[in-house]
Amino acid sequence: MVETRQWVRSAGHTVQSKMSSERGDGRAKLNMEHGFMQSIIKNQVDRDEYDKEQKLLKVQNKISGPSRRERPRRADQQVYVPPHLRGKATSEPETSLSAEIKIRLEFVKQDGEVRELNIREGEDLEKAVSSFGRANGLDARLRDALYHRLSSAMKERAV
Repeated sequence: MVETRQWVRSAGHTVQSKMSSERGDGRAKLNMEHGFMQSIIKNQVDRDEYDKEQKLLKVQNKISGPSRRERPRRADQQVYVPPHLRGKATSEPETSLSAEIKIRLEFVKQDGEVRELNIREGEDLEKAVSSFGRANGLDARLRDALYHRLSSAMKERAV
């Protein structure tokens, strides 16, 4: 019996097969019922199914919404504001969280910019109104009127 060995490429895998001259057909044949070939076929089928599942999950994740790795929006982040820019901000940062706010005033300037004045418990109303008025371009007459209006509103709330 004359035996020759030949390399056969089958479904992405290279397999060595024996050719026997006794058979007389002259072609290399693989025994597809052999356990090794069955495991190769099973692995190929499993890999194809896994790839299909992964592609399906990838498509579903794109449809379902944004990924979890997305950065939070700027509004959600606490942003450092340097001291020289803090006065220019539209809303002043709250310095004392423990002090309760008695009155909150929103002031709209002529150019449409909105400014806030927060009067806290124990804060001097006259000083707060005076500094707020100067910062927003109010003359002395308007600052006095604002002071009297806020003081009467605080007295009404106290009763």
